[in-house]
Amino acid sequence: MNVLDQIMDVSEASQLWNLKPGYIKNLCAEGKINARKVGRDWIIDKNQQSPAQPDHPNNWRARVDKK
Repeated sequence: MNVLDQIMDVSEASQLWNLKPGYIKNLCAEGKINARKVGRDWIIDKNQQSPAQPDHPNNWRARVDKK
């Protein structure tokens, strides 16, 4: 397996995860997903869970606040 098969850019992540590119860039900048900035572009690890999944720790939509 080639190392390049394990990474993706923001547009590919947007299609794969069904999220807007700007939101993915924000997650990258905040360190909430595994990514590195190379020049102007974000390089994202494909082998991670989508931030849109309900059990992802950074998915605010799925959180249930317990009182």
